[in-house]
Amino acid sequence: MIDFDELEELEALAEERDRLSSDQPICLRWVVDVSAWEPSDEEFDFLIDLVPSDNPQEVKKYRVRADRKRALVGRLLTHAAVATVLGIPYREISIGRTKGRKPFLCTPHSVDWAPNFNFNVSHEGRYVALATENLCVVGVDVAAPLSQRKRNQSVPEFFATLETVCSPRECNDIRKQGSEELQSGAFQRHWSLKEAFVKARGDGLAFDPLSRAEFTIGGPLDALEPRVCVDGQARPEWNFFLEERDGYWFSVSERDRLSSGQPICLRWLVDVSGWEPSDAEMDFLIDLVPSDNPQQVKKYRYRDDQKRSLVGRLLTHAAVATVLGIPYREISIGRTKGRKPFLCTPHNVDWAPNFNFNISHEGRYVALATENLCVVGVDVAAPLSERNQSVPQLFANLDTVCSPREWNDIRKQGSEEQQMGAFQRRWSLKEAFVKARGDGLAFEPLSRAEFTIDGPLSSLQPRVCVDGHARPEWKFFLEERDGYWFSVS
Repeated sequence: MIDFDELEELEALAEERDRLSSDQPICLRWVVDVSAWEPSDEEFDFLIDLVPSDNPQEVKKYRVRADRKRALVGRLLTHAAVATVLGIPYREISIGRTKGRKPFLCTPHSVDWAPNFNFNVSHEGRYVALATENLCVVGVDVAAPLSQRKRNQSVPEFFATLETVCSPRECNDIRKQGSEELQSGAFQRHWSLKEAFVKARGDGLAFDPLSRAEFTIGGPLDALEPRVCVDGQARPEWNFFLEERDGYWFSVSERDRLSSGQPICLRWLVDVSGWEPSDAEMDFLIDLVPSDNPQQVKKYRYRDDQKRSLVGRLLTHAAVATVLGIPYREISIGRTKGRKPFLCTPHNVDWAPNFNFNISHEGRYVALATENLCVVGVDVAAPLSERNQSVPQLFANLDTVCSPREWNDIRKQGSEEQQMGAFQRRWSLKEAFVKARGDGLAFEPLSRAEFTIDGPLSSLQPRVCVDGHARPEWKFFLEERDGYWFSVS
């Protein structure tokens, strides 16, 4: 457990992170007891200023001083965790929230072993807790003793007010515990697990009622083994950690990234070259994607760019509706600071806890790819004939895209047409790679990602090294069509 007096040392801990091997992932579980800390107004204002990405009013909106204190510590822990795991300086950290109020990191990073860095915070009573994961979604919850919750109610009276929290079977298990103290402990465990579960999923209040998630808790108190069913269906892909401390129960919920229920992963490709919409058709179709600002399409100067941008947005909404079943008008798409799109709308599709999608468009094609558990990026690379440059001119203008070894491999291909094809393949792979990572323009230069492409053209096998280090955890798909190269990372 981290005492609050040590909180000021967390930034120093983050600064020392560069001594840790970048090949060794760091997953945090922090618990802070804030009961003895009584900050002055000046201390409060000073500490709020340490989390510049947060609106101070998000802390100050709480009416009760103890709630403000816990909220502030939660934000400080979040920034300290990001700095510790990813090495991002405090002042560059930007935290956003989905429509379901799940926090996420907006700031791009270059830590390859944390492509889906996920974190969660919970606070109640004397404790604030944080958990992070690098590959899978995570949720954490603190459940205070019932004596701090029920406001002069008896245990039966309190349970009656929360009848939708537990299923009839769970209620029966709780009441079989015997004394009111034992019943209270059993209820705490179920409550904490459910809260951690829906926080990991990102549903928030949209997962209603909580009794839909029914827990069976086996094993002795010092080695509990929770399992969950959702709407009557077992969900073995979800793992839980449950521990008691000073009458509080702490739960961590994470989804096994290797599990798969019935996933639908899309690979869509649309040829827009034969489509010439009228102004009225464009306006009608733009209105079908209400979460997008129409100016994001109309800002393009050329009609073809507007057309490709619009089709990309339509494909995105169609993909979300197809995979997750969310109605068009309820779909909300946001973007990280690195301009990577993400879904803001909560959903209850358990086998897609980290629904990820990406779009690319160039020339005649618009491409989309989705994944349910891992990050994904897609790219379309048009042939040289559509670029209005000779091969030597193009290569000279893009000399930082490829490493010296890659340029050597490209120039060994023979004819300019063959060289251009080799360049297209690497360009497309690099773009898909940084789009999957979420870096955007922050990954510079692109030659840092060096690709080796083995195998015949019909079954290429790309591999990547980043800053000289092999990254076998990244998988790539590469295909040619009509002179275009398409990559999925």
